[in-house]
Amino acid sequence: MTRLKFNSNKALVKLAKDTIKASNFKVAYRDKYTTDKSFYLVKDDGIYLMNCYKDNPNKSNTVIYASGFNPKYNKDVWEDSYLVSRDDFAFNLHLEDDQLERIANGGSIEVGLSEDEYSVRA
Repeated sequence: MTRLKFNSNKALVKLAKDTIKASNFKVAYRDKYTTDKSFYLVKDDGIYLMNCYKDNPNKSNTVIYASGFNPKYNKDVWEDSYLVSRDDFAFNLHLEDDQLERIANGGSIEVGLSEDEYSVRA
């Protein structure tokens, strides 16, 4: 299982607070919404978390890269990301209210990722 670490920073705190306030979340790759609070976990040019709430008050996405997977700082990000998955992906990373509160108060996130499941520690 691959472990991805998302260290606390202003953007992650903001993402958690905005997610707590939101009530509808877009389901990845579908024209559908859910009330299950979540972030997108995305792998394309790097690996990152991103907002998926329906009504985005900022009109711009909040993006937080996993440690070591930001293309701005890692010239080998494509090769490193390929070791996590050969394919690009995006899916809803569901979070419990207590996890979101801990993140909003400065906590980090660790995501365990395998081919058919994931786990979240926050």
